[in-house]
Amino acid sequence: MYFDVGDEFFSWIRGGLLILFLYHLLVFIQNRKKVYLYYSLFVGFQWIFLIDVLLDSNALLDVFNFFDFTIQFFSAGFYTYLAICILKIQKRSQFLNKLFSKIAKSLFVLGIVFPVVKLYTNFNTQLTIFYTIMILLTLCSIIIYFKYYFIKEKEVKYFIFGSLIYIIFANIALFISFFSGEDFMNDININPTFFIYIGAILESFIFAIIIGYISKKEEDRRVQAELQLAINSKELEKMKMTALRSQMNPHFLFNSLNSINNFIIQNDVEKASDYITKFSRLIREILNNSSKLIVSLKEELDILNIYIKIEQLRVRGGFEYELNISPDIDLNNINIPPLFLQPYIENAIWHGLVKAEDDKKITLNIFKEDSNAIIEIIDNGIGVEKSLHLKKDTLNRKKSFGTFATKERIKLLFKGEDIDVNIIDLKNFDEKGTKVTMSIPLEFAIY
Repeated sequence: MYFDVGDEFFSWIRGGLLILFLYHLLVFIQNRKKVYLYYSLFVGFQWIFLIDVLLDSNALLDVFNFFDFTIQFFSAGFYTYLAICILKIQKRSQFLNKLFSKIAKSLFVLGIVFPVVKLYTNFNTQLTIFYTIMILLTLCSIIIYFKYYFIKEKEVKYFIFGSLIYIIFANIALFISFFSGEDFMNDININPTFFIYIGAILESFIFAIIIGYISKKEEDRRVQAELQLAINSKELEKMKMTALRSQMNPHFLFNSLNSINNFIIQNDVEKASDYITKFSRLIREILNNSSKLIVSLKEELDILNIYIKIEQLRVRGGFEYELNISPDIDLNNINIPPLFLQPYIENAIWHGLVKAEDDKKITLNIFKEDSNAIIEIIDNGIGVEKSLHLKKDTLNRKKSFGTFATKERIKLLFKGEDIDVNIIDLKNFDEKGTKVTMSIPLEFAIY
């Protein structure tokens, strides 16, 4: 035959596939990223499928021919897992992720049971079953590729392009062999495997380029995150001493810096950078308001929102935050001392929610009642009574000072008016958690 799969050209293709398999397997052993494992095994089974021409022993050929369909099923299974990684299907669609995973597992099962099928069926029946499965998979792939082709990421388009190249070349060989038989290919001096060789090497090289491109993007993101972390760290250093003079609790400041340090030690640079960005913004807002006697309730809630996002990063498992504002409340016309809610939110988090085992939640309600603005801080933590049993004396004094100082600031601001701040253990009402209620006269809250 003119195109002999045993000649030097095809030997180079087999050699290229072997090198790609070994290289990416070694990379996987080094960095443990699954995309390298799936790619290496996918290419590895393709290489195994193409080495039959190198087997001189009839016994080895018989063994190879017995498992040839198994090899192709396994290759298709690892290709499916590779598609899940490169197309980021798990992030885009849980349904498709489950579907692809089931398809991959089904291919592995088919690969295992197909040798048993060979024992009870003739070769033509085996071919019909195999071709039917592959045609269905091809149609399914084309439909999904059409859906994903319009995604902007280059790696998605290149993956679809590489897959279609193999589908086209492999199906040329499949349809010619299935409908015209081997004699037709012999008459035109072309081995059907020629098309599979070309499709396999082109697809494998394109996939290798995609994986390299993805790795480069991840490295660029890591470098950018480290750069942003360095910039934010410098900004943090500049304001650290100034922040000590701000109105934030020094205990919170210390723990925040310690949390940043832990993220850096754990090499979680993206999370550390995100934390520093929020922390720097919070300190900046606090410093902007440090010389102000009052701020609007809207400004206060904006700062409080940043503070809560930081605490959500610090608390293991996070917690839910819900803000409910009555429509008849004008936040811009209610003025209060800066950070007067923060100590109560901090107490709710660190003396209530942190020790709770169930889903954690803080609810902040603001509504009008008669001539007062009512502010409620409700948490579903362990409650006042249990918290008092668990806390140490030093923590009790720190908490009392923070809330006492806040109440005194409110009283001074509102000219000695009786500002009610009630702390209720919801256990007394057959519920879980604590509710802090503040009542501020509206006529004194507007300036």
